[in-house]
Order: sequence, then structure tokens, then C-alpha cells
Amino acid sequence: NYENELFASVCLIQCGTESGNGLQVSSDLVLTADHVVVQAINEDKPVFAKFEKDNEPIECKVISPLDGTVSPIALLKLAKERELGYFCISDDILIQGTNVRAHGFPSTNAEVADSLSLTCVRVFDELLDGEYNVSFNPHQEKRASFKGFSGSPIIYNGHVNGMLISQGMTDSTANRLFGICGLPYRTILNRLGIKLPIENALVDNLHAGATSLMACKQVEMACFSEMDSLMGELFEPIESDREKGLTLKSREDLTTFLERLPNRMCSDLLKADFFYK
Repeated sequence: NYENELFASVCLIQCGTESGNGLQVSSDLVLTADHVVVQAINEDKPVFAKFEKDNEPIECKVISPLDGTVSPIALLKLAKERELGYFCISDDILIQGTNVRAHGFPSTNAEVADSLSLTCVRVFDELLDGEYNVSFNPHQEKRASFKGFSGSPIIYNGHVNGMLISQGMTDSTANRLFGICGLPYRTILNRLGIKLPIENALVDNLHAGATSLMACKQVEMACFSEMDSLMGELFEPIESDREKGLTLKSREDLTTFLERLPNRMCSDLLKADFFYK
């Protein structure tokens, strides 16, 4: 069961007086929200990751962001390797009304992770405050705080679509959550060198609920538009290396890129353009 393997890859992150959640993305790498480990970056506080199935927490080192760079997502390196379960990154585009889940440890005292049901309220065209592009309403009764879920993976159709970053408050009650999802999330993963399988499920999943051919076409166009942007960003370094005279590296990367291109869910016109180039 892929979802069980995904859940087993979620861990509790503790750093000084802050805590949140992390997602293991390789044998020794974990993603979390940057503010969860800010005391490690600014005050050199130790960071620990505790997985539900492990007896002892594992010390971590922050390897990104560093040197004054800004990112809503931090990358941690575990002091020792552990087995990574199999799960996928989702390329689904979240829209208003989409139901998702966030999975994580709600507090430092929690011994078992919990899933939080959320409904997508709004999707923004760009990252607000440089941190989030989607807002969610929790299904559960309003709490005093959802802060412990920071860094938790956002799960849609059993695959990771993003990460919870922060919460919104009204009258001292937490009633809104914010996350980075979709293309901005995958772009950061790509920048960090995180290689996880991508599940191309968007069109199939939304076609099932589409009420007309027009709705299906709109879904396809939205999907192709986002994937075209992502593929363009993946192709840019290959062109850049060629222009810098790194011919061998550019050729090797191009070969791999073109081998995978037929299975990518971007437009046929863009695929033809890549092959032409």
C-alpha cells in the first residue's frame, strides 16, 4: 500500500522550542517548513527527526536554505540513513473545493501521526509572502492551533501534492491553513535535486467528475499549461550548459530528457519543439 509507505515517511521535527513535521524524500534527506528549523539556522540549535516506527530520534543538519537564501521549504540531512518507502509526487492541479489531507504529528507529545482533512478555498497565481499559494479550511472543529502540522505533506489521491506552511487565526481560533502546492512545490523539489516519481493522474481523476466535454477540455488545458511550464524549466539548464560550452554534460542530460519526454503529460506542440531544438 503506497499510502502506508508515505505515512511511514512522515516524521516529527523538533528544533529548540519549535516543532513541526517532515517528509523523508531519500535515504538520508527530509523536507520540512523553513520556520520549523529557523533556530537551527539562526542559533545553531540541534534538529531531531522522530519517525513513528523508530525507537529513537535521528539528529539532522540543515543543508538548505543557507547563506541568506530564502525558501519556504528546508532540506535536512539525517545523521544516518534509513529505508525509504515508495510514494509519488502528484501533478494534480488543486482547485476550489478540492478535498485533501495533511498527515503529521499534531504536537511534540504525539506518538502517532494523524491525518487532517482540508478543503481547498483558494489557489493563488503566485506565492504570497514568498511562502504559500493555496489556502485551506479544516473539516474538523476549529482548534486553538494547527501549528504542529507545519511541514506536513499535503496528500491528494494518495500522492504528495505539497506541504503545509502556516495557519491563519480569527478571534484566537485557527480557522485557515496555508500551503505550497503544485508547480511551485515541484519546482523547489527540482531545485533541491529531489528525484521522486510523478503520478500523472490529473486528467483521469478530474474527467471522472466532469459534467461536460467543455469541462474536460478546460481540465486538459490547465494541466498542459502547468506541465508545459514545468518542462520548460527542466529544459532551461540543458540549453544553458550548451551555451556555456559544457557539450558532453548537455548532451547526456538532453538524451535522458528526450527519453522521458514521450511519457510526460505536456502538449504535443511543446514536445515537437523540444525534439526540434
